[in-house]
Amino acid sequence: MKVVVIGLDGATFRLLKPWAKCGELPAIAKLLKDGSHGALESSLPHVTYPAWKCYSTGKYPNKLGVYHFFSIDFTNRLIKIPFSHSFNALEIWDYLGINGFRVAIVNMPTTYPPKKVNGIMISGPVIVGDNYTYPTNLKDYIEKKFNYKPDTKEIDEELRDIELGRADRSAILEKIREHIESQFSLLHKYILPNNFDFVHLTIFYIDAIQHFFWADMENNDKEFGNVILEFWKEIDNNIMKIIKRLDEDTILILMSDHGFTKLKGIFYLNNWLYKRGYIKLNRKFLILNFLNKLGLNSDNLYKSLTKLRLIDLARRVLPRNLRGVIPNRNTEISIDFASSLIDWNKTKAIMVGDGVIYINPKIPNKDAVIDKLIKELSTIISPLDGKKVCEKIYKISELYGSKSENDPDIIILPSEGYLFKNTIAGKEWNFEIGKWSAIHDLYGIFIAYGKGIKKGYKVKEVRIYDVAPTILHIFGLPVPNDMDGRVLMEIFEENSEFSNRQPVYVSPSYYASKSEKEKIEKRIKELKRMKKL
Repeated sequence: MKVVVIGLDGATFRLLKPWAKCGELPAIAKLLKDGSHGALESSLPHVTYPAWKCYSTGKYPNKLGVYHFFSIDFTNRLIKIPFSHSFNALEIWDYLGINGFRVAIVNMPTTYPPKKVNGIMISGPVIVGDNYTYPTNLKDYIEKKFNYKPDTKEIDEELRDIELGRADRSAILEKIREHIESQFSLLHKYILPNNFDFVHLTIFYIDAIQHFFWADMENNDKEFGNVILEFWKEIDNNIMKIIKRLDEDTILILMSDHGFTKLKGIFYLNNWLYKRGYIKLNRKFLILNFLNKLGLNSDNLYKSLTKLRLIDLARRVLPRNLRGVIPNRNTEISIDFASSLIDWNKTKAIMVGDGVIYINPKIPNKDAVIDKLIKELSTIISPLDGKKVCEKIYKISELYGSKSENDPDIIILPSEGYLFKNTIAGKEWNFEIGKWSAIHDLYGIFIAYGKGIKKGYKVKEVRIYDVAPTILHIFGLPVPNDMDGRVLMEIFEENSEFSNRQPVYVSPSYYASKSEKEKIEKRIKELKRMKKL
């Protein structure tokens, strides 16, 4: 048995089902008709980090130790960025590799730097170095032979400029199109022909396309109104190629880390915390704020460098932390650049983004502060529609059952269409929808197709944590009992090999001991071979 997973970052049935129904996406229409599908509930927060790792591990964020692109370390006074080694859990491909299955993992976020697997791993964003493949010599091979394009800082910088209204959106489209096509090309020409038992490919930048072109789609813009559909048609065309080459022993799964919806408004929660005394900034911020009033801000700096045609040079020469710490014209500073501006002793609470809030562990009466903050957050009303901006507010222990020392204390589920942005200082609300016109939604997609999968079946409740245990069951492997997901037994046809056997659950030590046993056996074989020489 083999499994191919195509991860489509931000895919939503809001778009895919209507387009499939009217004939625009024939491959997805076929999978919906001949497979099982359901709206996939994401993690909380429903963000790239940690959602992709929740998929690959089957575990809640509290077992992974990562909740967002950033985390707060009050002890060392740092705002940290997690990488692959920050997540404390085995993944689907680790369990498969221990049992001798060959795997190929391509472009999944949260996989940099790459780790050793029984096969190959090509890291996805965020990539900050040159060595993004395992084995390391694979990098030169795929770039030269298949023109493979990894996640690039250049595209990320241009997307950032578009978000700030500093760049032309048309220029980035071809780069993203080439990027996506290079990944599908690698899949068709190298990954699938090499007969791996398990394949995962993430198409990441479709997320950015939806962020930046949603309003154009809804407004039927003459120039950009069809951009999102055209990208999905290209993806659909590649999915059809995959379907046509699948054999009877291969199951295809499409899934996303979260969904997408129209942006209604932005709530600057850290500014709300700042104005109410939860965040304290030091003298360095006051100096920067004074300089901003004199006209020294990132917007003016950008305009000047652009006018002098020095912007590309500045991107390469200026350290990223120097570029980011300069406030924009609204005196906003992104949280990832704010470590040096925060008064860590006096600050009580900080949000790293998307409703993930850390409380200073050193403050007196911490529990009382948490309760007070939750009560205050629950009263915030949007000036746009008069509704609460926080749909649900959770203490971590209430949401995931336990809390470690380095976990955040509060996670908020925003009301649909609202984005909690992490900039400090500036305004509290923004309803002027600019280039960034759509945001993440809690529900993504799940589609399974192949022999033994029910046809035309709609799964009523499927969570992102359920995909990993379901895949292990398909391979006939036991499921570690510390996974938080379940095997989706309802998607299997009656009397299929998958429904005829019940899921087997084992202690995590089962795989640990099996891995150690295989290492010993492998070492014995190496020693015997050396002895013969």
